[in-house]
Amino acid sequence: MSDVFISAAIDFGTTFSSWAFSFKHTFKQEPTRVTARRWKSPGNSISQKAPTSLLIMPDGETIDSFGYEAERKYATLSEEDTHTEWYFFQRFKMQLYSKTIDRRLKLKDVSGKQLLAKTVFALSIKFLKDDLISTVNKGLIKKESTCEVKEKDEANSVEEGAQAERSSAVEGHDIRWVLTVPAIWDDAAKQFMREAAEEAGIPKDNLYIGLEPEAASIFCRFLPVMDRKGSMSDLQPGSKYMILDAGGGTVDITVHEVGDEGKLKEKHKASGGNWGGTKVDQEYHTFLQKIFGKAILKKMERCHMEDCLQMKCDFEVKKRLSEADLGQKVTVRIPASFQELLQNESGLTLKQSIERSCYKKNIVVSGDKMRIDFELFRGFFDISVKETTKHVSTILKHPDVSDCKTILMVGGFSDSIILQDEMLKAFPDISIVIPPEPELSIIKGAVIFGHDPSVIAERKLKFTYGTVVIHKKGGSECNHRRGKRKNIMGVLCCIDIFDVHVRIGQIVRLGEEQAEREYMPIHPLADETNVQIFSSTKENPTFVTDESCKRIGTLKVSLTPDLLGALIGFRTGGSFTVSFIFGGTEIKVKAKDTASGKEADVILDCLDDM
Repeated sequence: MSDVFISAAIDFGTTFSSWAFSFKHTFKQEPTRVTARRWKSPGNSISQKAPTSLLIMPDGETIDSFGYEAERKYATLSEEDTHTEWYFFQRFKMQLYSKTIDRRLKLKDVSGKQLLAKTVFALSIKFLKDDLISTVNKGLIKKESTCEVKEKDEANSVEEGAQAERSSAVEGHDIRWVLTVPAIWDDAAKQFMREAAEEAGIPKDNLYIGLEPEAASIFCRFLPVMDRKGSMSDLQPGSKYMILDAGGGTVDITVHEVGDEGKLKEKHKASGGNWGGTKVDQEYHTFLQKIFGKAILKKMERCHMEDCLQMKCDFEVKKRLSEADLGQKVTVRIPASFQELLQNESGLTLKQSIERSCYKKNIVVSGDKMRIDFELFRGFFDISVKETTKHVSTILKHPDVSDCKTILMVGGFSDSIILQDEMLKAFPDISIVIPPEPELSIIKGAVIFGHDPSVIAERKLKFTYGTVVIHKKGGSECNHRRGKRKNIMGVLCCIDIFDVHVRIGQIVRLGEEQAEREYMPIHPLADETNVQIFSSTKENPTFVTDESCKRIGTLKVSLTPDLLGALIGFRTGGSFTVSFIFGGTEIKVKAKDTASGKEADVILDCLDDM
């Protein structure tokens, strides 16, 4: 990692994205003083994040705009009927969750046109990277008319910090970049994001992959965040707390223990599911379909894109009701364009459509507004809330975390008063801590992580990892089933055996190298071999072909040919060793040719080129 004086984070979310940074000298003085981008949303209000929306020019290679500007321009193109050759992507991050990923993966835009997923992600990251560098080089964050005095002071300090540490323009290699991802993502998805970031121009050696709940945990440990029962900063060494990162796409959960000198130890492997805020959006969309029909909603998207985007934006606000709104009817505005389309297509007014639906007793129509009974509105949250509370309850029963008495709620969806209310009801004996601006906890914590990656001292493995080997003691001396036996170079062998290096649940420390395993290639003259790496959800897998196992990557190892072995027909030496290095957010593997002593540390290649 090159010497840097800025740590910058890109929080690439399912629904919203942004960036933040701080200077090295600022971090040393005040770790939580992080400058975060502020975006101008429709109506000239200020937003903490921008929608993860990307508009790409008809060439399929050039970014036109991102965020609110991308939505505005695509809406204009749609209404002028000049949008057909353009590519518009929204909420595409979840395409990497729980799927087989390769480098040829393609994504469909809103109209069904396809581009390489790597291109879509890389262009988005490039926009955020370039925007950050441009801002830093201006010396301060542009002051919006609604910004507070404090923000102006922060902007001035950015300018002073830049002048104090550097007089020339900042470039990508001057920055340590942290790209955040859900902790529940698999190794292939993390590598995909790394490669997309590198394609976006972020130097490989300056890039960390940060885990979202970990980043939030880091940030909140520095804050005197108070609730009715305590503060995160008051937790003593040995205390355990759960981080519940409720984002747009996923709910990501892990448990940390406070260690010595402020270091953190992971006590329960990351887990969760796709129960984030977009699940609520899906339930609301299903509700609208039941009233108005799929055909009308699809035509609305085609003909009145800008109004559709505004409807989504309005609902996003409604999801974050205040405590005073609990139990009250929720008002949703239906734009005139929708009502006109509804009348033309179905011959019904808004009120008539509601009266003919199964919700006629739950909705009152007043002009261009639907006033929805609170319990019906709350029902849109049922799947997300029930799955989240059920999963949290299961984790708290685990022996390693049964003494956890604090839950830290972060992420944009944690701003939902309905989710907060249900968590308080489900866990009355647990201290629920919600920091100010919970959606910024991740990105600010990622900046701190960039300054000090050693802050997470221990992690708990989510999988068992190992390699595939053959067993040269086949025949009657071996207990492996006959279907796994094969004659190789005149020797009866068992094949597809899972050779375990580390097991699920094992504690690994930052940068800790696991024990080496020695292997012997089959062919004497081989100057290279491919080592297949596998993971398993079982502690003691037998064969790599078992249902619990998955090939996650390949490691190429250079070898010294065994000339003597070639003469006599079998290897006499030329072995190689493989060891895993865990503790970071990505898997590294060290391979060494025993004959030459040559070794190399590599990040495991978990992606196929198919």
